Amino acid sequence: MNDVIDMSGFPDLSDNRTEDPLVLLAWRCTRLSLLAIHGYTVWAHNLIAIARLRGSDLKVLEVTEESIDFDNGELADQDVDPVHNLIEQVSLGLGRPWHAVMDIELLSVFTEPTRHFYREMQSFSEGI
Repeated sequence: MNDVIDMSGFPDLSDNRTEDPLVLLAWRCTRLSLLAIHGYTVWAHNLIAIARLRGSDLKVLEVTEESIDFDNGELADQDVDPVHNLIEQVSLGLGRPWHAVMDIELLSVFTEPTRHFYREMQSFSEGI
């Protein structure tokens, strides 16, 4: 039994590539509507990419402030405050105001997990 899987639709994730798994998630999961990031370092440019990929369909994007990191190249290339630029670019990508969560206690997926789960299940089962 020689099953061959067609991988042509997927990016090359070999060792010499640096694709972020969360960007790939946003790219492949077209119905992604909630993403909460805590305890995983995400580069600012990848956060902008996620916002642009999912746009206004991403209803909740919660990222703790300590989870965001900036590339030294990004910092050197900008004449503006990188945090302000990140907020502006993510807000533009989502089509609404956005900001990082300052305290993990404020992450709604931790404070109201049942409500989010119910809403996601309802959304997922529409049209089935």
